Amino acid sequence: MMPNSPDFQEFLNHLTNNALQSLKHADAIARSFGSAYVGTEHLLLGVLAQDGSMGGKMLESAGVTLDRARLALNLTPKTLVINMGAKGLSETAKLTLKMA
Repeated sequence: MMPNSPDFQEFLNHLTNNALQSLKHADAIARSFGSAYVGTEHLLLGVLAQDGSMGGKMLESAGVTLDRARLALNLTPKTLVINMGAKGLSETAKLTLKMA
């Protein structure tokens, strides 16, 4: 579930369905890592987690997979973190979404 923060609401109207699903994946991934924000690293993983997205297909054709990206980013889920979800987007993630 996407947070209702103004950070997210600002971008929802101009996103495609695939982009919206990728952003939802990014939010879930950020929460699974115990992050207080959704950053560009989470956006990348969200795109890769979205089955059938053009971005995911392009990345996979270049050899970038969800598992490889997680390893490269050295991200491992926090198993004992209790978190209410990402509070918003990092400034870099906001800029990335504005340019999308």
